[in-house]
Amino acid sequence: MQYIPSSGPFIPIAKLIVVFPALAYQLFFEDHTAAAVVELEKNVTRTIRATLRTIDSPPPAAFLKSPDSYLSGWNDVDIVRNN
Repeated sequence: MQYIPSSGPFIPIAKLIVVFPALAYQLFFEDHTAAAVVELEKNVTRTIRATLRTIDSPPPAAFLKSPDSYLSGWNDVDIVRNN
């Protein structure tokens, strides 16, 4: 298999979140990997329900937009449900 390089320069995620704020959680995974694992494993059911959404049950607007937490967009939601 032959390697095909990207067509342009590498742009760090930190620079892209200005334009794509829903990529901010990637900084949390990159910069605080151990904390991300703890957060995701704390309540696996909640993590899965927060992540797997449908158009009929969308996530809160703040979901994925924190560089300090994956699930903080759900802080004001008592129970994460898939309707």
